[in-house]
Amino acid sequence: MQALQAAIQEGLQYGLTSLHIPPGPRDDDGHETLIDLQTLYQQGALHVRCLAHIAAREFDAMLALGLRTGLGDDWLRIGGLKLFADGSLGSETAAMLHPYEQRAHRGLTLIEPERLKEMVTRANRAGINVVVHAIGDAANRNVLDAIAHAQQAIATLAEDERHPLLMPNRIEHAQVVQSEDIRRFVELGVIASMQPGHATSDMHMADRLWGERCAYAYALQAFQAAGATLALGSDAPIETLNPWAGVHAAVTRCRPDGTPPGGWYPDQRLSLRDALRGYCTGPAIASAEAHQKGMLAPGMLADLVVLPVDPFKVAPADLHTIRADMTLVGGQVRYERR
Repeated sequence: MQALQAAIQEGLQYGLTSLHIPPGPRDDDGHETLIDLQTLYQQGALHVRCLAHIAAREFDAMLALGLRTGLGDDWLRIGGLKLFADGSLGSETAAMLHPYEQRAHRGLTLIEPERLKEMVTRANRAGINVVVHAIGDAANRNVLDAIAHAQQAIATLAEDERHPLLMPNRIEHAQVVQSEDIRRFVELGVIASMQPGHATSDMHMADRLWGERCAYAYALQAFQAAGATLALGSDAPIETLNPWAGVHAAVTRCRPDGTPPGGWYPDQRLSLRDALRGYCTGPAIASAEAHQKGMLAPGMLADLVVLPVDPFKVAPADLHTIRADMTLVGGQVRYERR
């Protein structure tokens, strides 16, 4: 509980007003976090809006209880079913279509394709969207295939045999994706939930293990140009919770120290406007809340941040230094710099 409160307070200092919270690797993490979020909510101490995803180990219980994506209110809602299609780049367990550089292996597929299709179809049919960790190009293709299969299978059902899917399916990370599969994100309505900070953190490791494939890795601009919905985030605690570090990485493709000069694969940079849209509007679309948050406009929730500078007048190299002067959630001041 104390760790969760500390994380929320840190997020408020950066200007975060909503958090999408996936379950961690511990067996008790998913439901413990949801319990603690409910306790904070009941105590009137939940000062950011939270979307809590459900761990795969709770899937059968979720189905048995009839829980669906979107249950809750403006402060605490049930998100999607979190699945892991593959591992990670650093451990060489991200599932690849071709072997790693100077290696004979292609990583690991954590859910076999037919099993993945079955799980995604069961979830979507029950009104539960999926939130699938996929890093390698093979894993991303497997997830897209599973979502396509689910859409086709559900389309054949009678209306009383399926429940509406309130939130779109999403892929977490999408770190290396073939160009033809980027187009499928758009065709299938899949959210590209990506973390710009990974590009600059991972670049040397990616160059070593993926080689020329890095030209279409962490491909923010390619997704943007294709018309995919980018929901940008942090992947905390793997990376800092600070969204301005991610905005800096998205706009410059450099580390905070300015390396590499000119940026790593700079053609994949986003404009500042697109990066901010990815951190504000994209997540609201992913949580089916774009009608009430993600931008400042009459009638929207009064969730906003007061900055000491205009980001559009800050040198791109300095974007990571921005902090909030004040953060309001629901019109209430929840953080003010002293």
